[in-house]
Amino acid sequence: MGDLPGRVGTATVVDNLMAAVETLLTGNLMALAGLVLARPSLVTRLGEALDDGTLELDAAERLFTAYLDAERRLGRVASDADTASLALALVGAVHQLLLTRGPHAPDLRERLRRLATTLIGR
Repeated sequence: MGDLPGRVGTATVVDNLMAAVETLLTGNLMALAGLVLARPSLVTRLGEALDDGTLELDAAERLFTAYLDAERRLGRVASDADTASLALALVGAVHQLLLTRGPHAPDLRERLRRLATTLIGR
């Protein structure tokens, strides 16, 4: 997802977001979620790791927000858009669909693209 800032002003906003979402879909998110669901005691350890800066579970949300802010400055996202809320909604949808349907659900990417298009409104 680190290349997302370099995509500002290129392709379409939705295409750029979907390229970044693909990273979430193919990363370790499912393994981590599976571990936490199987061993709830790991939540405490994750909290400890978050406290010392080892894990940044909100990194994707912050990156999406910064990207959308930059696109808003270029006029490619509505000037009154709440980019932090848009980023949270997109990341939340990714997590929800991964946990309920899995990374290989046939309609996963299409549903996320429709959501991103609806959120961005362009």
